[in-house]
Amino acid sequence: MAPTANKKRSTKPRSASSPRVRRTPEEARLRILDAAEARLRDGGPEAIRLQDIAADVGISHPTILHHFESRDGLTRALGLRITERLVADLVDALSKEPATEASAESMIELVFATMNDSGTARLIAWRALSFESSREALPLLDTITTLLHDRRVAHARENGLVAPSREDSAFIARLASGAALGDALSGGIWTQGSKEARATDARFRRWFAHLLMEHLGEGDET
Repeated sequence: MAPTANKKRSTKPRSASSPRVRRTPEEARLRILDAAEARLRDGGPEAIRLQDIAADVGISHPTILHHFESRDGLTRALGLRITERLVADLVDALSKEPATEASAESMIELVFATMNDSGTARLIAWRALSFESSREALPLLDTITTLLHDRRVAHARENGLVAPSREDSAFIARLASGAALGDALSGGIWTQGSKEARATDARFRRWFAHLLMEHLGEGDET
């Protein structure tokens, strides 16, 4: 009987000491944000529930609170993550692509697709009444405005034109972001029941890009 007793005692500790994955705080934050973004994409802001995200990641609810303090802190971090990624893509595009209507269409498509496909527009609208949310967005919009304006000034100098005002560039950035946000939230109203909804959306984005390029004075002459 003694060997059996020893066997039971040695088996219990092995099952209790199953290997646990240890992550750095940054790795844990990234995994939580990944899970929250997946929930946002699939179900909108209402689907961002801490208990569900904890289950998705395989951690406890208090662990999320440890990293983000609250659900509001998590949604704020998620919104910043998505918008910063969008800004980085736009910065890259504005830095490399020539100022043509085709490049404008490409960038407009990027902004509209991000707002629609990832649920970003719903998250922004959901937080829109928060003063903190508005204040967080300003540096991102300012980054786009600065890059756009610098590019317009360089174009004006190269072509012997009068440089535009920074306010005009800020208004363009504001118009583009507002149009993308509004289209993501209500665009379906205009194409509801249409068999060519996707084609109509694509034509609208091309039309909008052409409208911006006409104002910029950088469109094709033909």
